[in-house]
Amino acid sequence: VTLRQCGVTLGVTYPNRILVDLETARTRTLGWFVDVKKQAGPSKCDERGYDLVPLPSGGQVRVFTKPEYRVTFQTNSLQPRQTVPAHRLGK
Repeated sequence: VTLRQCGVTLGVTYPNRILVDLETARTRTLGWFVDVKKQAGPSKCDERGYDLVPLPSGGQVRVFTKPEYRVTFQTNSLQPRQTVPAHRLGK
């Protein structure tokens, strides 16, 4: 049985996918993430772009951060790292 046989028309009688254009959504989401990192400031990541998480003791611990989410602050400007190469995304 097909959708057409059941009277389903995507976008009319049934909603479209939440994400129609995955690449555009991914780019937009990375942009939002960079904005949040910029607001947090350089004290929240190390010189290589890994996130720093505060500890109850007052110290910080570096945690793994996916390469596409690593940012560094140099001369007061945010320098987002390159995104993951397509071959690593299975493309």
